[in-house]
Amino acid sequence: MPRLKALLRRLPFSWRLRLQLRRRDWRDRRSGLSGRWADVGQVSPDWRVQSSVTQVLKATPYSENKRHNLLLGIGRVEPLVILPGQVFSFWRAVGEPGEAQGYQPGRAIVNDELQPVVGGGLCQLSGLIYMLGLQVGLTVVERHAHSQDIYTDETRFTPLGSDATVVYGYKDLRLENNLEVPVQFRFVVEAEAITAAVWASDRLVCYEVDYRVSVDGDGRKRVRTVRCERVGGGGGGIFWVGDAIEETIAETVYG
Repeated sequence: MPRLKALLRRLPFSWRLRLQLRRRDWRDRRSGLSGRWADVGQVSPDWRVQSSVTQVLKATPYSENKRHNLLLGIGRVEPLVILPGQVFSFWRAVGEPGEAQGYQPGRAIVNDELQPVVGGGLCQLSGLIYMLGLQVGLTVVERHAHSQDIYTDETRFTPLGSDATVVYGYKDLRLENNLEVPVQFRFVVEAEAITAAVWASDRLVCYEVDYRVSVDGDGRKRVRTVRCERVGGGGGGIFWVGDAIEETIAETVYG
């Protein structure tokens, strides 16, 4: 196996990516995900905002490129309607974020460092979708955190632990609609902020999401992501806390 990995590393990146995409497709077929992907659909005028999140767009040397990349990605995500039982896949929606697709260099964490990468900045879009999914009770099929926390408490624009990094072919964000109604993600991009919202025809139960941070003895930050619903019920990984029930969604370690 080590020799095979060494041989694969010698292949051109485009070849390795193609192999990885085929491997993912094979896994999806085996797991039954193929055929369940969200697709473009129609919505009626009675759809309303169910939950929303607004984040600042920080000024950096790549701000305009990031804004451009976000708008391209949004243009691929917004037309999708996620029916009950279907799965939203960030990369199946957005596609390859390359120069040929119109994407520009933006900041991204590569090998634990901030570097300019074509398509950089899309992680803010995937992070917003992840947060919204948690708030309306979607099931997290796949989500990856960044390897490092590059922000301080003063510069942070989203709670630590609410991120969802995406790497085309390798790391995806996937959410399953386990609700009884279709949902759709919509966005508004302004000069210094972006607002993401979940739309649906029927009123959804919205949850409180808490990101609980602790610091290990070696200085690494650990985040327990908890989703709370203040109604009766319970079972499995859900337990009572006062008049609320809590469900641990993720345990994330940074650094």
